Amino acid sequence: MKKAALFLFIIITQSCFKKTDNVVKTDDQVLKATTNAIELVEVSDSVAKDLKSFYTSYISENAKNVVDRSFLKELKNKYVTQSFLNKLQKLELDYDPFVNAQDYNSEWIKNLGIIKDNSKENTYNVIITDNGVRTNILLVLKKEQNQYKIDDIANLPNNTIVADKIENYSQEEVTGIWKTVCQANKTALLANDSSHGYLDVYINNDYARVAVEIVNNTDVKYSVLTGITRYNKFVNWLYISNDSIVCKVKRTNENELELEWLGFYNKKTKKREMVKNPFNNEIKTNLVELRKCQ
Repeated sequence: MKKAALFLFIIITQSCFKKTDNVVKTDDQVLKATTNAIELVEVSDSVAKDLKSFYTSYISENAKNVVDRSFLKELKNKYVTQSFLNKLQKLELDYDPFVNAQDYNSEWIKNLGIIKDNSKENTYNVIITDNGVRTNILLVLKKEQNQYKIDDIANLPNNTIVADKIENYSQEEVTGIWKTVCQANKTALLANDSSHGYLDVYINNDYARVAVEIVNNTDVKYSVLTGITRYNKFVNWLYISNDSIVCKVKRTNENELELEWLGFYNKKTKKREMVKNPFNNEIKTNLVELRKCQ
């Protein structure tokens, strides 16, 4: 009888161990491989799921040849607190702190690990593995309206904050050449000074240059058509109002500009033409972030 009971105990014990092992294997296996048996994030951890969703989308978009910066902005607004986004704008970093790198690789997603740090409150460790080299990003979260958002990066260098350099970029002049990508034949805002400039508009093989007036470093108004390709027909330039705002701009930092596209106002039809944003023809959004190219 004792032998039978002992045999039954061994079978039950082995069965339990097998079940636990199956749970580990059906969970995110990369965590087991990269953390050396450190506590795994369970599937039921909704916060870890949100972080993985954020990092999957963030890495995937940044790894593209043409990056949709308006999408990235919406993504950050969804998963990152505004206070931390404001803090990042005051940093002088030559890398992306969310991935601790300057470049991106979509292969990172395959080996992406999210681990809860139980020794610290609301803290998660993001593990990115690149060619066998592991990078750890320690995220500190904060609950806002029933959702946990990234509120800080614990291993972010503290000496990069410029405490004595408080700049309101939204009031800065927009002088310079601004594009989504610093390449030729791309729609651009060319601001000669704080009040005058040009819009170079490229759509397919057509091109137009219009002179614009910049008001309060914010409103860009159409003035006059100054150049056009022979078969350019995407706007009825004869009736375009020279007192209407074509787009709105706002400096977000030293080398980036946020542009909201409105289109050219036709005073005859009382409707806007070219409402599709020419700065990014592939994406249906009127909001786009531009880089300073010169």
